[in-house]
This record gives sequence, structure tokens and C-alpha cells, in this order.
Amino acid sequence: MPFISEIEKEKLISTFKSLPKETVSGNGSGWVNLVKFAPALKMSGLNFRSLGFNKLGDFVDATQLFDSCYDKTQSVPPKYIRLKDVVLTPESETVSPTKEVELDNTIKENSTSSYNPKLSNRDRELFELLHQEKKDDARTFNKPGYKGIWAGVVDKYKEKAHFVYELLQNADDAKATEATFTLEKERLIFRHNGTVQFTISLESDTVNKGHINAITGVGNSTKDEKKGNTIGKFGVGFKAVFQYTQVPHIYDDTFWFKIEQYIIPTLLEEDFPGRKEGETLFMFPFTSPASSYQEIVQRLKNLDNPILFLRNLKNVVIEIPGEEKIIYDKSITFTRNKGDITHELLYLRNSGRNQRLHMFTKPIEIEDADRKKYKQYISVGYHLKDDGDLDDEIRGKVFCFFPTAENFNLHCIVHAPFLLVDSRQQLKDEMIKLTQI
Repeated sequence: MPFISEIEKEKLISTFKSLPKETVSGNGSGWVNLVKFAPALKMSGLNFRSLGFNKLGDFVDATQLFDSCYDKTQSVPPKYIRLKDVVLTPESETVSPTKEVELDNTIKENSTSSYNPKLSNRDRELFELLHQEKKDDARTFNKPGYKGIWAGVVDKYKEKAHFVYELLQNADDAKATEATFTLEKERLIFRHNGTVQFTISLESDTVNKGHINAITGVGNSTKDEKKGNTIGKFGVGFKAVFQYTQVPHIYDDTFWFKIEQYIIPTLLEEDFPGRKEGETLFMFPFTSPASSYQEIVQRLKNLDNPILFLRNLKNVVIEIPGEEKIIYDKSITFTRNKGDITHELLYLRNSGRNQRLHMFTKPIEIEDADRKKYKQYISVGYHLKDDGDLDDEIRGKVFCFFPTAENFNLHCIVHAPFLLVDSRQQLKDEMIKLTQI
């Protein structure tokens, strides 16, 4: 009998639970007509014929997840299925020794192989499934008619080495407080201490999309641009790294993997040497070392207040061969609340420049398309001179977590969760009109 994986069983259970249930005469309630189950299962991406079954009924019976019956009140009795009284999820299922060996053999035969002892069988299987799906996608995207897609995604950022900001934003979303860039002649290493590490899910799971699914997707994201206080899209934005590398490597406590052909995740057999427990680490071997090194040096030396409006990241260290460390950090030396407005006096180290600002921040609520409300923040900051007076000569940039190319010609820095164009350098037209009112 063909092997049916736990992932495929999970899809079956999830599909069944998503459908309305019916009552079958003489058999009670909770049933789903197999004819209605078929198109829903196809939508989930599960093809029972590719698993060696000619009929859906035979496939469903082979899983041993369902009871079945026929509605004999009809002239042609249709088949109905219902989950057995006790169907355990993969997390809580006790796997028999025979079944465990069968699963391990399947992974060994088909897997991209990783020997990280912290990687569970379920995560390995999810990873292998994603690996195969992305390989299929890559075959399509590599056809001549699709070549332009990658140019549009990878080269959308006009700024050189814009991906540096993308890495910082995702470190902040992972609740990191510290991050370090280590530039070498042949590669760039980025590490942070974020407590949110990589996850993986079924591609069909649109509610709890895994981080690995998002980072290997085009247009996928674990974030909503109107939800919460996160920024960017950990899918499209990350593709900017492919201007400098062909195969980024990523490591955390559970997953060690690389990304090939923009979207194919492949497990690695060894952790990065010296990575600390709890640390997430990215390694980017350069495609063109000489030019990549020079462009990234210039970007790292000229970041503009990269952590000023991040909620978690407080310290960024940059290590460049033969040079002193560059440090970006911030501290709060004074806080006062009046109503819902918070007034803070910030002290910044901004690549060798010490700055002080009075920052006023107010929480706001953003409503998404489903009318759910999420908290965001708007801020206005005023630079101080050495003597403590307001610096009225500075014309501050407009920030959306990071500086944009916009300027309202005001004597202050303005931050808000603006909607930006894909390059993250300009506000969308409707935002510009709003700010001009």
C-alpha cells in the first residue's frame, strides 16, 4: 500500500473540518458527502492520484481516519465520511515503532537531509514538502516567459544594499534587542538575539503562515501591513539580498537551511560554527565579492537612525575589517506621560554622532479590511542642540520605521505607519494627499 504521510493526513482532517456537516438517515450527524469533499481536498493541494490511488474513496479508507456510510434513502446511495471518534493530531499521536521506521525511511529517501537533533519529524516532513513544492514552482519561474518576475522583485530597491534595513526590521519583529553585522571580504554575517525563531507550515495554511514559507515566497508574508506594529514583508523584501548573493544561509536553534533559486529551501547538515544558542544567524556569501563589499560598507557606514522608531531593537553593532566598531544604540533618559501621549528624552549614538531628541508618541488604532483593530504609533521628534535648545535648522525626514525619501519641510522628525510603495522610499499617493490637507 502506498505510504500516506502525517502531513497528508493533516490536510485531510483540516479539509474535513472546514466543510458543513450533514445528517444521514439511520447514522446520525457529522457526515460529509464524498462528492463535496473531493473539490475541497483538491483546493488544499492534495492529489491522491499522485500518491498511487485511483479512487478518492480508496485513498480515504486507506488513511484509517474516517468511518463511512451510504445514504440508502436515495436511489443512487452517495458515500459519506465522518472522522473516527478518536483521531489524534500529529503532535499528540503515539507513533508505533513500525510506523516510525516507515516515516524515517521516507524522510531518508526523499529528504534534503538535516541531522539537527532539535528538528522534529513533523518539521522535517513539513520542510521536505515545502522543498518539493518550491522546486516545482522554480521550474515554472525559470521558463522564459517568467524570467522578468525575478528582475522586478529583486531589483525593485533603487538604494544600494537596501536589504540591510530589511534584516533590521525582521530582527525587531522577532523581538531582538541586539543585532550585529560582521562584514568580511567574501561574505556578510548578520545575527540577532530575537526570541521569535523560524517556523514552518503547510502552504495552504493562510492563518498561521510559517516564517520559512514567507521567506521563500513571492508575495507571502507572516505580516499584515495594517496589523500590529510590524513592518515590511518577510518575503518580497528579503529578495533584495539576491542582488548580492545566490544562496543565503540561515540558522537558528531548530532550522539550518539555505535558499536556492530565490525560493527553494534546502536543509543543511551542520550549524554555523560559533552560533550561540538562542541566536538567529544569516550568512550571505557574495556573488561578486569586490563590488558587494564596497557597496555594503557604504550602506553600513551611512545608516540614518536605523533603530530610532523600532520597538524592540536597542543596539546594532557593525564590524568591518581594519576599522573600529560602528555602534547604533538608543537609551531613554526621561519619560513623562500626559493622557495617551508619551514624552521621552532620547539619547542616540548614530554611527559616531551623538544626538538628543524630545520624542512625543501617541498610540492609534488601525482598522483592517475585516474591521479588526490593531495598535500602531505615531511620533514627532525634535532635535536638541548641545546647549539643550531646540535645533530649528534641522529639516527632519519622514519615517515609516526607517527613513524614506519624503520630507514635509518641518523642523521635526515625523513617524507614522504610512502606506509605502514597494521600494519603501516614497509614500503612496493617497498618503501624500492626506498629509497635504
